[in-house]
Amino acid sequence: MAAASNVGQKLDILVKAAELTKDLRKPEQAAVIGLLKLDPKSIEDETTRLQIMGVQQSLTEKIKSGVIDHSMLETVNAIHRQYVASKQGGRRKRRKSRKTKRKRRKSRKRRRRKRTKKKALSRKLKRKKTKRRR
Repeated sequence: MAAASNVGQKLDILVKAAELTKDLRKPEQAAVIGLLKLDPKSIEDETTRLQIMGVQQSLTEKIKSGVIDHSMLETVNAIHRQYVASKQGGRRKRRKSRKTKRKRRKSRKRRRRKRTKKKALSRKLKRKKTKRRR
């Protein structure tokens, strides 16, 4: 029963955090909510785990009071950048990987065509040789 109430409290805090961060930029909103969702047990280093737990506790207290100050946002952003997994590279990297995939596909196609042309030529030559023998 205690676990169910704990989940309900976490959900309430997340909802309140979403309401408080409406006027902030998207990355800051993501940082606050991401840090609240982050499980400190997933981090191996004991000191960073304790640090994150402390920041989470102070953040929940600030959310309960109804005001998140600028210094808190800065620390949350720093931790979010360091520990919460996010996409690396962005648009440019995705585009580059697409280009390389396209190039590989093209070269594969070219090789396949060459192979089939060679096979077709060898078949033609074989036919000619067999016709000459007859």
